[in-house]
Amino acid sequence: MMMAMKRVAVLVLALSSLAHAEISYFLEPDISAKTIRVKITVDDPGESPSFCFPAWCPGWYVLTSSYKKVSDVNATSASGGSLDVQHPDKYTWSVGNPTKGKVVLSYRVLADESGLGFDYTHVDSRTAFVNGPAAFMYVKGRIKEPASLTIKVPTGWDIATPLTHSEGKYTARDYDEFIDSPIQMGSMKRKSFTIGSVPFEVIFVGRTDDIRQDMDYETARIKKLSEPAIKMFGSIPCKKYIYFLHMGSGMWGGGLEHQASTVLDVGNSKPLYIDTLVTHEFFHTWNVKNIRPKVLGPFDYTQPCRTRNLWFAEGVTDYYSKIIAYRSGYYDEKWLGQSLAMEAAQLFRSPTRLKVNMEDACYQTWEHGGFGYNDLSYYNKGLLIGWLLDAAILGATNGAKSLDDVMRSMYEKYRLPKPGFEEDAILKEIYAISGTDLTPLYNTMVRSTAELPYGVLRDTLGIMLLSPNESYLGVGFTDDSGKVYSVNQDEYEAGLRISDQITHISRPNQQGVYELEVDRNGESRSFQFKAIRKVSQGYRVETDPFASLQARKNLKKWLSR
Repeated sequence: MMMAMKRVAVLVLALSSLAHAEISYFLEPDISAKTIRVKITVDDPGESPSFCFPAWCPGWYVLTSSYKKVSDVNATSASGGSLDVQHPDKYTWSVGNPTKGKVVLSYRVLADESGLGFDYTHVDSRTAFVNGPAAFMYVKGRIKEPASLTIKVPTGWDIATPLTHSEGKYTARDYDEFIDSPIQMGSMKRKSFTIGSVPFEVIFVGRTDDIRQDMDYETARIKKLSEPAIKMFGSIPCKKYIYFLHMGSGMWGGGLEHQASTVLDVGNSKPLYIDTLVTHEFFHTWNVKNIRPKVLGPFDYTQPCRTRNLWFAEGVTDYYSKIIAYRSGYYDEKWLGQSLAMEAAQLFRSPTRLKVNMEDACYQTWEHGGFGYNDLSYYNKGLLIGWLLDAAILGATNGAKSLDDVMRSMYEKYRLPKPGFEEDAILKEIYAISGTDLTPLYNTMVRSTAELPYGVLRDTLGIMLLSPNESYLGVGFTDDSGKVYSVNQDEYEAGLRISDQITHISRPNQQGVYELEVDRNGESRSFQFKAIRKVSQGYRVETDPFASLQARKNLKKWLSR
């Protein structure tokens, strides 16, 4: 019995030691050499540990070439003696460690990314930036262990990162969180705000210390743009959040999402004009970083991680970038409709849309630049699919449910640390929320090369997506309030009056004749008129005057803030 208890005690001690094991990193920018110096310390590496660079960066669906920027790779033992380092493939460095004692691997990364840094690393005389997958190797087989980081910077330099900071160290629960936490060093301007109990920072980084933007204005705007998404989900899955703004970088306007931050590469305009970029990248905090296909976390960093659902991860996020910007109050209904109409115009210009379906475009994007398949973007078509799904769910539930409910339900089911969703989970969730089998609609939009069925919008929301020179039937006397605002001679002689409240307009018959019902001081009256044939002057969204009462109610729900 005593021997058995002793074994148990030893086992508990061993498990406790294993639970507290961590991989220790050291980082230092070298301004003169324009490199990043990195050291990785592993206390119990075994006889032949392997250190590997990720083959790709989460959120960026292309194979990267960070390994090409690595130099001066060396390994030492606990006593400081040199250890043999082999380079068996482009992503891997293996260390011979016959004593199985502590190993310290050191190397440099060329930090020559253009601009101020984005998905690689950057060092200049004023600033340095590190995107984790471009700088930090992982220990093969041990990415689930905690990671700690010590950073050494020149005197007077500031540091900003979403990593937890305590007692001179930055910590992460595992390698996934560690490399998904950008590190900004050097000269920067910091602004902050709070939503609920969650602190936010906006980090302004420019080519010089003279930042032209009104930082208080931009920060207040970012706060207001961030609020609707948090309200929609009810909470935010991080303890703090950072917006890194790299201004005037000379690269391209865009952003890269991270679990508790985003890096926005923007121009040096005043104001910044980044509203939908902010809402897109912030929405990724939920969709992609928590609502995600299984292959997108935990990650396999050795090869392309293929999913057929990037249209949902990126395209639906782009749909919500418009919706959230609208809900912030900065934009009106006309802007929202026109923004969505322009997305339809972009899709129509893609010949590939008639040759490659959305699922295949997502799956094969790794060979086509990471944004889709040739000129077919899963951002663009995925946005439009999200719009039509939102409308279909509102229609199926008479306005009781929407795509918001699908997003909230999937967030609860799949948020970290739970596993991501299976490839067919989106359609199942739509059925669970709507109570209706929308498979035919889903298959048409996602799994076929047919044109998108925009008629769903008219049936469910009472709005029409019109293309250039498209003819449609309308009326000439109603406004957005549903009141008669003008009357021609024939309508006046028929008895119609200005300010009559329209209660119903029927669909025109084959002759184009419709029935109009109005309320005038509590008295109901009906008329018959012939619809006016109109021609669209471009891609645009128009309210269908013949929409049903339920469709008008659904539209009101869709446009509610």
